[in-house]
Amino acid sequence: MSDKPLFMPLKAEYFDAFADGSKTVEYRKSGGKWNSKTCAIGREVTLSSGYGKAKRLNGIIKSYSEKLPSELGPDYQEWAVACDMAAGQKISCIEISHIQPTEA
Repeated sequence: MSDKPLFMPLKAEYFDAFADGSKTVEYRKSGGKWNSKTCAIGREVTLSSGYGKAKRLNGIIKSYSEKLPSELGPDYQEWAVACDMAAGQKISCIEISHIQPTEA
């Protein structure tokens, strides 16, 4: 496992939801950067509002699983289509805990 925190840029609405505690799980198309090795339980995460450095949060990966869009409901099926996912491609479900603002 890497010592470097996993960098996770987010749309502002999702970043704000992590910041206020209403969101604890991030969903990404599985593969490449988003897999069980890179998203190992206990790894530190840097959540960022976009790619800038102004708004960031730190957290720790609490759990990781992969699911088919059909296992997550219609909103994720639509998301999978919008993301041009291949049939049978799984979604990485990355649960993040201990979310705190970064220290300046």
